[in-house]
Formats: sequence, structure tokens, C-alpha cells
Amino acid sequence: MSTLRAPRRLRQPPRPRAAQQGAVAIMVGLSLVVLIGAAGLSIDAGRLYVAKSELQSAVDACALAAARELVCTGTDTSCLANAEAAGQTVAARHKADLQAAAVSASVTFASTLSGSYAARTAGAAATARHVRCTAQVGGIQPWLMGVLGAGNSTVAASAVATTAPAQDFCLSTPMALCSSGAGSNFGYTVNQWITVTSTASGQDASLGGSLRWASITGNTSTNAIRDQLEGSTPACGKAQGSTVTLSNGTQQGTKSAYNTRFGLYPNGAGAATPSTVPPDRTGYAYPSKTLGIGTDVYGDYLSRRASFTPFTPNDYKGNPPGNGKGNGNGNGNGNAGGSYSGNPITQAAHQQYGTDRRLISVAVTDCTAGTPRISGVACLLMLNPMGDGATSDLHFQYLGNASSGTTPCGSTGTPGGSTSSGPRVPMLEQ
Repeated sequence: MSTLRAPRRLRQPPRPRAAQQGAVAIMVGLSLVVLIGAAGLSIDAGRLYVAKSELQSAVDACALAAARELVCTGTDTSCLANAEAAGQTVAARHKADLQAAAVSASVTFASTLSGSYAARTAGAAATARHVRCTAQVGGIQPWLMGVLGAGNSTVAASAVATTAPAQDFCLSTPMALCSSGAGSNFGYTVNQWITVTSTASGQDASLGGSLRWASITGNTSTNAIRDQLEGSTPACGKAQGSTVTLSNGTQQGTKSAYNTRFGLYPNGAGAATPSTVPPDRTGYAYPSKTLGIGTDVYGDYLSRRASFTPFTPNDYKGNPPGNGKGNGNGNGNGNAGGSYSGNPITQAAHQQYGTDRRLISVAVTDCTAGTPRISGVACLLMLNPMGDGATSDLHFQYLGNASSGTTPCGSTGTPGGSTSSGPRVPMLEQ
């Protein structure tokens, strides 16, 4: 009797080693694609995020710098050119794409936040109080995603800024205007001339009447007032209710610092120069041959500023009395008689170094109070330099309440709310 046996199971031949290696290669390849994609998303996206942040910082700074210059009045649009230049200059100081790419910003203006924004050369209005800065950086090559075929990227950013009354602010001119009445203009009228007398006794000079020397930093020394006039020590953190110290005496060195704003610089080692203490864009002084005391000279000042007219003694009909350096009688009826601390710079120097040094924001206070406090800020135009004579008149034109938004004076500080009464300062809106 025979026994049936199960058929022998045939053994499968072993797979070739090469086939196994091919499967591993496929798995590794697929894994690499996933890993490169994940790393690329992380690294390249992070790079774009950093570039976007850098660009946003640039346009934020651009908008704030430009908004500081939005102080046009009437139909004058000259401030728009200053705003554009300020914004673009500040933006150009930034870099994007890990500090490798230059930033170039475009600047446009509108009268309202949601209005139509136009370039300065394309019909932007003098009433524009909102400025938008935009910039972009293109051609950003991916580091890892390019392996997967991703192309170059572009990042863009924009910011909008305006000005608002400040809850605290900076003052750079050591003067205080004495309030002469109630109302938003402190008892004065827009374009009114404020004339005060500077008297010299030995080495002292003082202002009197409606305008007083005022220590806005708390330091009452002559050097401190001189430094504030030169612009090296602005006083910030001031607010309505802050105290000021009225002063009636300053040294002759203050006179030299005062006159630098008119482009008049003293000689000697260590003396201020236009590159260290900038002048205004014009040194042209009032009253002049054509514009007498009490007339509105702001429009003429803007014209002189646009052409960088230097101090012109033969056109200045001022006081102090003549001392042989002028050719008039110095009483306001002739040409300039009298000397001034410093020598006038050229038109080219005003153009190269000049900025807004004669449009000043000054504290307003009750000069009769035992403890004078800031009740507001006034915008004044300095009209003439300080003379070296025994007595001399200083003239200012009152341009309005600096918090109104209708004066050419600006400042820096912390934006406040609807009840703030400080000068207008830049703030970001978008």
C-alpha cells in the first residue's frame, strides 16, 4: 500500500539585491522631496517674512517723517516737496531682504484718510494731511524652494500717517509767549506782529513784553539757552500744565546762537558753522524796503525760502541804530544800520544746509503767575536777527495756535486724544 505525500513546496528564488536597492532609492527620493519642501517652506517663507518686516519698518518711518512736514497753509504746496523728500530720505536709510536690498519709497497725499491719494506732481492738494508711503522689493530668489521649481518673489508694504495734537511734545526754542487773553489764539490775531525789545547791559541781553526767555529744560544757565537756540538740546516730554522758568537775562553768546537761524555765523575757533548748526533756508529779514512793520510777510518769506535768499543788509530796514556798518539811519525809515553777531552765509550755503529754523513752536504761559505753566503752544515766524546795538527790536509774526492743524509749525511727541492741546505730531493711521 502506497502512501501519498504532499507535493513539495517550491522555494521562491531570492530577489535580486539590485531590485531591493531600487525600492529604497525611490523611498529616499520621495522623502527628500517632502523634506526639501518642508524646509523650503520654513526657511524661504521665514526669509520673506523678515523681508516684509524690514520693508514695513521702512515705510512706517517714511510716513512718519513725511507727515511731520505736512504744514502747508493756504494754497502753498511747498511743504509737500519737503514731505516727499523727508519720507524718501528716511526710507532709503533702511534695507530689506536681510539688509541686502535698497528701499525706494513712493509718497502720495490725500486730504482724508479714505480719499484719493495723489503724488506731489500729480495734483496733491495743499490741504493734504494724510500721507501714504509704499515700497516693494522684488527678485527675491528662494534658497530651497527653487529646487522644486519655485520662482522669485516680491514683497510689498505700505503705511499711512497724519498729524494729531500731542499729549506731550518737544520744544526747541527757549522762549515763552505771554498769554494776553482767552480764546484759541491766546488773545492774539493770526499774522499779528509781536515786537519786543532786546536790551544789552554789559554782557547781558533780555527780551521783554509779550515774549520772554524761558528755560524749557529746567537749566537756567546762559549756555543752556544758547544750546537750545542752536538746537542741540530740545526739551521733550512737555505737556499742558508743565512748568517753565521765565528768564530776563542771557549772555551775548545767546545772540550769536539766535542769529545762526538767519545764516549769520561768528568767527573764531570752535564757533558754530552751517554744517554743525544749520540755518533757516533763508536769512532775509523784515521789515524790508517793501514790507514794513505790521504787514503780512509770510508769503514773501515763503518765496525767499524757496530761492534761498541770504540775509541782505541793504534791504533790511531795521533797528539797531547805525554804527558805520550800515547805510541808513536804523530807525525803520532807512536801510539797515547797525551790526550783527556773525557774517552772512551765501545763497548756496542756505540751500545746502538750511532747514526750517525760523518757524518756531513756543510755549504759551501766564507770565504774571507765580509758577508759570504751559497753557498751549504758539507758532511764530522769526523776522529779524538780534542786533549788537545798545537796544534793538526783535519782530515775530504770530501764525496761530500750533495745535490747530492750520499753521506751518510742527513738532514731535506722543499723539493724544481729542482733548490734547499740544502741537500736532506725526502718528501712524494704517
